[in-house]
Amino acid sequence: MNKPWIIWSLSALCAILVFGAMGLITRHTLGLEKERAHAEARAELEERIRLSLWRMDTAAAGILAEENNRPAWHFRDVDLRKTTRLTPLNLDVPENIKLHFEVKQGQVSSPQLNGWTQPGSQWDAQLSPVQQGVKLTQQQQNNWRTLQGLLQNDGTFQGWQAKRNHQSQLTDDNLGVISAIARRDPAKDALIEPAKPSQEVVEAVQQRKGESSAAVRSSVAYQNNYNVAEKSKRQEIVKKSVDNRAMQQKAWSGGAKMKKSSTKTAPSVQAPAAALAEAGDAEIGKKLAESQELLAGPHISSLRPIWLAGELLLVRDVQDQSGRRVQGVWLDAEALKETLLRNIRDLLPNAELEPVRKSLRVMLGEEPDPNEQDPMVMAALPWRLIPGEMAVVEPVGWTPMRKTLGVAWIGALFAALAAVILLRGVVKLSERRASFVSSVTHELRTPLTTFSLYSDMLAEGMVQDETKQREYLQTLRKESSRLTHLVENVLAYSRIERGSARARVENVRVSALIDRICERLRQRAEEACMELHCEVSPEVAAREIQVDTTAVEQILFNLVDNASKYASGKDDGKVIELRALETRQGIAFQVCDQGPGVPKSEQRKLFRAFHKSAQEAAHTKPGVGLGLALCRRLARALGGDLRIVDQEKGACFELRLRV
Repeated sequence: MNKPWIIWSLSALCAILVFGAMGLITRHTLGLEKERAHAEARAELEERIRLSLWRMDTAAAGILAEENNRPAWHFRDVDLRKTTRLTPLNLDVPENIKLHFEVKQGQVSSPQLNGWTQPGSQWDAQLSPVQQGVKLTQQQQNNWRTLQGLLQNDGTFQGWQAKRNHQSQLTDDNLGVISAIARRDPAKDALIEPAKPSQEVVEAVQQRKGESSAAVRSSVAYQNNYNVAEKSKRQEIVKKSVDNRAMQQKAWSGGAKMKKSSTKTAPSVQAPAAALAEAGDAEIGKKLAESQELLAGPHISSLRPIWLAGELLLVRDVQDQSGRRVQGVWLDAEALKETLLRNIRDLLPNAELEPVRKSLRVMLGEEPDPNEQDPMVMAALPWRLIPGEMAVVEPVGWTPMRKTLGVAWIGALFAALAAVILLRGVVKLSERRASFVSSVTHELRTPLTTFSLYSDMLAEGMVQDETKQREYLQTLRKESSRLTHLVENVLAYSRIERGSARARVENVRVSALIDRICERLRQRAEEACMELHCEVSPEVAAREIQVDTTAVEQILFNLVDNASKYASGKDDGKVIELRALETRQGIAFQVCDQGPGVPKSEQRKLFRAFHKSAQEAAHTKPGVGLGLALCRRLARALGGDLRIVDQEKGACFELRLRV
């Protein structure tokens, strides 16, 4: 492979494409998972909000139903000089209510504020209710003054009626406002009453029936439709619960029937005509009896909420034998708000309620209510729920999807690493093969050229001098030995690589081993004009080792051959030392020379096979860079090792053998 950068570039491009695709898939998957977690958190919050609104509307509807079904005569004030019966409102103020009031012909009165002075003699036996009423009147003086100021002096709506209708008899203050709202044309109620199921409601119902997957239920569209549907249902239920038509029918159905059945019933909860007549309130009973014809057409509208200067009022229009008037309930907005919020603290601990103020035209039914579709607005009272929290996604940790992605990424990284290692090995193998072919070709060409030239000259009889002939023949023998040594090394390395090398292990003394190979080594050194000195102590020479002597001989010969080639220069020493030493593990053979040595940078690749490039093979000493690699493999096959030993000058290789 002449251009490995092409392989690396293509491989890098493939890796970028693969990891880029995996990155996009991971990003998309995590995005979907995060979006689903957000949707589930939002759906969970929406569920708590809907449940909170149901609780608050249920509680508020109870108050509205109680007040809406309260008979009109409960709102009358008391003159102890004229009456003998009290209404429940004369003695107490219900919870979450500041005052009840009635507006008739521009005059404001309250059943909780009465004239308790100079009671008639009929009250002598009922001092306790009188005392309770007196105490209640004294307690409500401040609220009474505040209410009067709110209805008569507040400037928020002053002049509204004058601008709207110059012919109206209503006052220009808040009394006129609440009167107009209480007497609103019933035909306009359709603009503010709960609307019929809208398209969103229908879709929400269909989604609930047709789909059950969590993904659909947690979608934004489903939640919005569901909220609108719930708001519509709450409005419908609240309207039914506070409907006072049944009370009107009961209250105004006639006195005769009530007379028969109410003798033992408390006067405070009876129909006004029957109860008061039976109870002895002569004046009112007489008037009620005289106006039976008027009772055919009485009217009590439903209570309608209205915000006035930060105060929440409920007002209704009443028309009966006593005339037309407005009755109202001044709610304790702060106390009621705390009561409602207390009911949902377990669902929304930080929730708040803010007033929903409507324009005058909306309250008069002249314009649609813009908050009609707002799911956060209560159905019973004009309050908007502020949840006080956002949909928070808790850390999901290692979900199955993330674990799968993590495993996929780890697998991909390991695959990429393996591919890089494999590719690097293939490229290096290709480079080494090319280097081997080049270096072997170079190593073969020189002796073959010599063979061809010298053999032709000798065959043609061109060399007549016998000395020259012997010299040429020596050269041919030397080149033949060189070729034989090269081929033996290649074949030995090939056998080791294939795992087919066979060792012939035998017991031999160190001295015998040295004597067996020393002559051959010395001849090789002499060919390079060098001397081989063998140093073996008597103790080491007597040691017996079990080893493949052929492999040891090949290793030592290669080491001496390298020393002969690389340390035979003019400036180098001419001595090669072969030492046999005893170590803790066994015997070590050292081959040292006085040549230029091996640089540190070359030592790491010194034992790699075919590490010489073709260019290096052409410009350095003969060899293909296979000898040291073969020697190390043989040494390790013997259970030992081959390494280079530091010394002051020259190179020193040490063959260690275990005994």
